[in-house]
Amino acid sequence: MPPDADSGWIRTLERMRRDNQRWRREHARWQDDVRQWQQESNRLSAVLFRLERAIPDYGDTLKDHAFAILQHDLRLRHHEQKLSASLDNGPPREITREILVAEHREQADHHRGVRRQHENMKKLHREAIREIRRLTSLADDIAQQIKD
Repeated sequence: MPPDADSGWIRTLERMRRDNQRWRREHARWQDDVRQWQQESNRLSAVLFRLERAIPDYGDTLKDHAFAILQHDLRLRHHEQKLSASLDNGPPREITREILVAEHREQADHHRGVRRQHENMKKLHREAIREIRRLTSLADDIAQQIKD
């Protein structure tokens, strides 16, 4: 073989070795990516487990809130009945007036508290539903990409 042929072959071999080294570095990055993705997938499984446990707790909180609203409604009805009775019976005695005013203040405070609870619950619910919809859409997208 002529010397020029050997030098051309050596250059070809060196180029192929550089290609192979580049491929090995890329392969190492792929392995790093997969390890990271596996760790993230494991963390996601743990998060999903926590979510599965949190949803029934959230349902219990909703039931408690619904019950608090029902109790508040009963209080409102009772207070309304007292006010209506006082209006129907003519001018009340002074002690009755003081009691009604005190009860009304208490009712106003209670109503503000229930309103605050409801607003907090509404905000939590909206945020949770928005996030669940986003995650559901993401899961659908991922499932579609896996199929493709």
